[in-house]
Amino acid sequence: MFKFFVLFICSYYGNIIIDINVDVNFGEDGNLLELNREEYLITQKISNATFYLTVSDQDISKYIFLEIYFQFPKNGDVNFITTVGNNQLTSLQNSTFKADYADYNAYYLHKNYHCIVMPARHFQINDTLYITNLIRNDRRIYQYSLKITKLAEQPCPKNCSSPYGICINGICQCNSNKIELDCSVDAVALKLDQTLDNFTLQGSTYFYFQQETKLEKIQFNFGFFDNFYKDNVQVSLSYMFENFIYGVPIEINETCTLSKEELTISRIIDISNLNYNANLQRFNRLLLKITTNQESQLYFWISEKSSDNSYNDAIKILIIVLISLACSFLILIVGCAIQKYRAKRNRIISVIPQCLSESQPYLTLELLEQYLEKAQKVNSECSICQEKFNSMIQTPCHHIYHAQCLLNWFNNNQPYSCPNCRQLVDFEKIKMEQTKSVILSKLIPSMNQSSINLNQEQAQN
Repeated sequence: MFKFFVLFICSYYGNIIIDINVDVNFGEDGNLLELNREEYLITQKISNATFYLTVSDQDISKYIFLEIYFQFPKNGDVNFITTVGNNQLTSLQNSTFKADYADYNAYYLHKNYHCIVMPARHFQINDTLYITNLIRNDRRIYQYSLKITKLAEQPCPKNCSSPYGICINGICQCNSNKIELDCSVDAVALKLDQTLDNFTLQGSTYFYFQQETKLEKIQFNFGFFDNFYKDNVQVSLSYMFENFIYGVPIEINETCTLSKEELTISRIIDISNLNYNANLQRFNRLLLKITTNQESQLYFWISEKSSDNSYNDAIKILIIVLISLACSFLILIVGCAIQKYRAKRNRIISVIPQCLSESQPYLTLELLEQYLEKAQKVNSECSICQEKFNSMIQTPCHHIYHAQCLLNWFNNNQPYSCPNCRQLVDFEKIKMEQTKSVILSKLIPSMNQSSINLNQEQAQN
């Protein structure tokens, strides 16, 4: 049997708050408690408290906003998770909660405020929403108020802790010195390549880094200011990405110890998942939390760190450039060699005709007999072979030889000269004289005929 009391406690809007005591007898008859009011005050003494909500026709077009405010435990000490299942109960499989909605952000950060926004038009009439509140590994009694509102516009957590932020499409646009999903946390801004010096810190302090252009990795350095060391100082660092998606926070916790041997701590942080937020018109932020066990003067420094992919890409580009230069150089060498070969070949080709024109003409037996006269003396001896033949030729210097003997002599001895007197035999000159003789032989008869015709005309006159 359910144990709860109706309290005559009214809010400013006149809503009646129902007090529910969740103990070992809660739901002992097997029935779950239906939530049909806006606000409940719950004292939970057992680990699991499950309720349900039935979707009506009027709920289809509205956002169903579930909020939990803790009176106990305090913020940072809450071991609690809120989940919602549509037509199914929340289950735990392989240490993972199986539910349609869950506030993992508040669960991981042990917040005293949990909230879930169930989007409009994601349900059907008479759908059952099972709300499960789980206390994790904690035997303490939890006290909290559960508030359910149905809104026409997408709400923001705590209404962005107004006036510290404004709600834009379900996302809080916080003031510059405020962070978190609900703008409830004060934070100090860290700028790229700007040192924050002599910062006094004791307990926990939040910082945030907001990139102006897309970066892959940053290097976060912090340590004692001016290397001023204190014994037994414990410094813990935790950071997470601001992504405004309920249930998908990215948090990394590290414990660091500053010592005389290590006065500075450096961490490489991959922020490639911090994308540009179109609603806020800025990049999502990196949130950092520094905690010390005693007052210390620290400094902080953030610089850009080239990613491994960028480094590898640069190496690849360098290799491609070097290969391109090597190929270009090789092509240049081959081109120069080809050009040099062609120039040499053209030079040789241009010299060959000149050499041929300047050298002695190539002789054959036919040319020799054509250019040189036949010997007038018969039965003369060849001056080379000393034998007699009927067919002999003579040089311009009137020495007599067999044609074959003289041809062999000329081909083995250049320039062409007479074997006896060594007088040069100029075949070009002989050729020209023969040409003149032929021309004159043709002109003289025509001139004689012209003279005869002229004399006949004079006689007639």
